Amino acid sequence: MKRADVCCLEQDDLLFQEGSNADFMGIVLEGTLEVVVASPQADRRLGIVGPGDPVGEMALLLGGTRSATVRALEPVVLARFDRTQVGAIVESSPALRAALEAVIHQRLERNRITQAVQGLFGALEPDVLRYVVDQLDPVVVERNEYLFRKGDPGDALYLVVSGSLEVLAEDSDGTERVIAHVR
Repeated sequence: MKRADVCCLEQDDLLFQEGSNADFMGIVLEGTLEVVVASPQADRRLGIVGPGDPVGEMALLLGGTRSATVRALEPVVLARFDRTQVGAIVESSPALRAALEAVIHQRLERNRITQAVQGLFGALEPDVLRYVVDQLDPVVVERNEYLFRKGDPGDALYLVVSGSLEVLAEDSDGTERVIAHVR
């Protein structure tokens, strides 16, 4: 199997653009990249990718086009693997495939949370956004399960990242009725 190519980027160089074909992925060896998505108001930063982190693996492994633009914040060196190389590697190593799938799952979840935070608070400085996202503890609420009930301590702020919640009120006869939906 062919070895990875080494790719060097200068500050502000694009590694790839949102919507482009996903034909390679990389592992950052040196430097940092920013991941941004286009928005009607302004580009929104989803995250920073640094040494040891994969980049471009989601679209390559899941298929489709790039979901974000990736740009160098400083000079960057990365190992570049094309589709054929990645296919051969994941076929020969189930453990590596599982590790990449775990990274993809974590990144997708963090991206959804980041976008929800930006939807609530608007544009935040990158360090503030990262701090807010890092403070959140995901909670999964199953269908017909209560997030909290009347009388519970009001000790948390909840942000709906996916799905929807019903706000219920109890009538005088004890029956619950839906008074609002939160999405």
